[in-house]
Amino acid sequence: MESARMKRLVALVLIALGACGSEPAENDGEPRPVNWDVRIPGMEGTARASFDEHGVLHVRCLTDGDCLRVLGYFHASHRFFQMDLQRRMARGTLATLVGAYPISADVYNRLMFSTAEGEPIEEAIWGILGAEERALVEAYVQGVNAWLADLREGRNGVKLPQEYAVLNVVAEAIPEWEALDTLACARLMTYLLSASEDSEMEWGAAFSRLAAESVDAAVDLFTLRPAAKVYTLPQGEGPAALRIARPEFDRASVAGLVERLARARPLLERALAEREGTQLLFGYREAFGSNNWVVGPSRTKNGTAILANDPHLQLTSPPVFYLANIDAKSEGRGTLHVAGATFPGIPAVVIGRNERVAWGATVAFYDVTDVYVETLSEDGRSVVFDGEEIPIVRREIGFRQRSGEAQLQVLEWVPHHGPIIQKDEESRTAITVRWTGHEPTNELRAFLDLHRAGSVEEAREALRSFEVGAQNWVLADAEGSIGWFPHARVPARPWASYLPYTPDDSLPPWMPLPGDGRAEWEGFLPEEQLPSAFDPEQGYLATANQDLTGQTENGDPTETGRPMLQNLCAPGLRMARIVDRLEASTEHTVESNLQLQLDTHSLLGEWVVPFVLEVAEGATLSAEAEVLADVLREWQFTCPTGLSGPRPDSAPADDAAIRREASGCAAFHFYVQRLMRATFANRLQVAGIRTWEANQLVRPLLVALMRPEELVQTEEAFWSDLGTEARTRDEVLLAALEEAGSEIARAWGADPEAWLWGKFHTVTMEVQPNQGMLAPHLTVGPYAAPGGLFTVNVANPPVQVGRGFTFAHGASLRIVSELGEGGVTTWVQLPGGRDTDTKGPYFAHLIENWLEGEPIRLLFDKAEVDEAAVVSLRVGF
Repeated sequence: MESARMKRLVALVLIALGACGSEPAENDGEPRPVNWDVRIPGMEGTARASFDEHGVLHVRCLTDGDCLRVLGYFHASHRFFQMDLQRRMARGTLATLVGAYPISADVYNRLMFSTAEGEPIEEAIWGILGAEERALVEAYVQGVNAWLADLREGRNGVKLPQEYAVLNVVAEAIPEWEALDTLACARLMTYLLSASEDSEMEWGAAFSRLAAESVDAAVDLFTLRPAAKVYTLPQGEGPAALRIARPEFDRASVAGLVERLARARPLLERALAEREGTQLLFGYREAFGSNNWVVGPSRTKNGTAILANDPHLQLTSPPVFYLANIDAKSEGRGTLHVAGATFPGIPAVVIGRNERVAWGATVAFYDVTDVYVETLSEDGRSVVFDGEEIPIVRREIGFRQRSGEAQLQVLEWVPHHGPIIQKDEESRTAITVRWTGHEPTNELRAFLDLHRAGSVEEAREALRSFEVGAQNWVLADAEGSIGWFPHARVPARPWASYLPYTPDDSLPPWMPLPGDGRAEWEGFLPEEQLPSAFDPEQGYLATANQDLTGQTENGDPTETGRPMLQNLCAPGLRMARIVDRLEASTEHTVESNLQLQLDTHSLLGEWVVPFVLEVAEGATLSAEAEVLADVLREWQFTCPTGLSGPRPDSAPADDAAIRREASGCAAFHFYVQRLMRATFANRLQVAGIRTWEANQLVRPLLVALMRPEELVQTEEAFWSDLGTEARTRDEVLLAALEEAGSEIARAWGADPEAWLWGKFHTVTMEVQPNQGMLAPHLTVGPYAAPGGLFTVNVANPPVQVGRGFTFAHGASLRIVSELGEGGVTTWVQLPGGRDTDTKGPYFAHLIENWLEGEPIRLLFDKAEVDEAAVVSLRVGF
């Protein structure tokens, strides 16, 4: 870095840190301590905290506990408002801080984050933690509260975060951080990554509505078949390898399912309507996605192992993750030296590396949630289960709004299922949710052991304690071993059924189930029935939220001869592209893996456009449709922004080929919205679905285009609206092309040079919940973004006409680690900054690097950390 720039940066950092006392000299290559009087109760020694030019925290300390105390202090220093929102959300008290947040949402969270007996889940988890876990959580809490004490006393230049000023909250009104807050935040994260009650209620209500008109149409629209038949389990090892025949479709069984769901539909829709208001605080849902893969030495240029991960979460300001390097070994007697991405509020490196091992995670999408439709007793105080009346657990709990208004509510739980989220005593019906997270588990133990692991095998052993929040863990070590270990508690459901004949009705667990005892969990699947792989012959392992084993290949994961693991997983396009690129070379490098994370090749476009152009060739098109078809003909299926800068109003790129690709990508996404409307609008309206989801609609679309023999309906019936004259596939494709041609000309102009994707495909980072209304000063963007529907570089715009092309979910972190004889080297990208000080140097400072795909090195070793330190602080006791 140039000397002048370094001097300016140091000055900004000192201002941002609010250093008091004697000001340190400018950095001349040696780390300089800032004269802070930072004291954290319980410290066993003096710790050193430093920040490099990118604002990454590096902590060196005497003990593991000291490192976590310092981590807690700086988590709070840089992200306390984010932490406060999360703990209040998880514990059902957010309405006391945010006036716009409804008490009904707090009630729901208090119900969900409890045991089936109504005990707060964080209290139950605390009860099973071992002595070490408790001590380290308490150490972290001491660090957080030391920062709060500095805030209240006005020490060390600590100031109230701007977000509280917007809410007119003073420092004295902010509660101390508790150990239970940390556990609640952790369980909130696992809930967001694994629970599926909303989707199951939506599927149940919508499926029953559509099936009342046409069972065949419902089965095809709500198909579970993958769009791409590419799986993680090495070829020949999963259910797909058994060549299970397409299950015989029994309409009588499905009719029984439809009748049962129809009776419950009014209550399901009421529950969904109440949830919708809360969900809108977090923005519209989009097609989800995360990627990770690990490449063994046989496929890398340097004979090393390479691990890559980009988890896709809400893109917020500040970002979800906080980068840190904690070292209790170089100058201490501790056992931890680990670096990577942390969640503020939680003392663990969730994705990262130590001296010998690296790990990454994506959501496994195991089915770990069931929704039950309960039958109530006449007095409404019990449920009927196995012919007996089981008393409902009732607890009176107080809730309070920001205005001071207090409400005392009676919350209810069914002891063998879980919380009652909706109840109608008149119809004697209730809706309950059972989730594996309602039972206490010790994921903190898993992370501690993972942080200390010296090999893939030791990491695998550590992750046996990770039971809730099912993740695809990919692992690599410096010896060159690689592995995939998606361990979690998965319910055993031997009764699960869907399409083949079953007595009474079928019992698909991805839709609401009867609560009468017919559909009960029979424990959890043993580890040997869960997939995993280590050092496979193919030389790599990859996951992208897709079907892991091939269970959904025939549309019914209950009919594979093996226990059901997944159902509502990703359609597989990202996975197909990743596998294609990994298979294409045995000379992989860090750079090639970084480039794969940024890949914007549209496999969806590559598969759909040829059908459109084939129809267009033999048709008489309007002038506007012909222009659109010409743009699609020239498109090579990549999705750059087509702009010279990061903003949507940036000048066009100089390179004509890039502009041409940007126009093609924009034209394709504009067309896809019209194709989805032409194909599915009628059925979605009948089903009562107002918000369309790309993850679901792309399945039946691609099945109908590429594998029509897998449809239950005839092709003609699939492409025709219900109750109208028959249409052919070609008629629908052509009608969508004509509509897209005329509408794009009106919306964006007749000249394709104006259709540059980055003008329309944008992302804005906002505070969540409440989409920026809480703290508008923290909103950053809009930014022009590359990528598109189901590209590896995930940036999924809506597929519904009228909702534009903005998106809000994407790579919340990109990380690549190379492991070999020389140790571990790690590169990261973060969509934002370290803190929320809008006047400081580390607010949103890495966003443009993230947009351009320019990583920073995550420093690790003592010498390189000291050399790169911009500011160094002493923390004592």
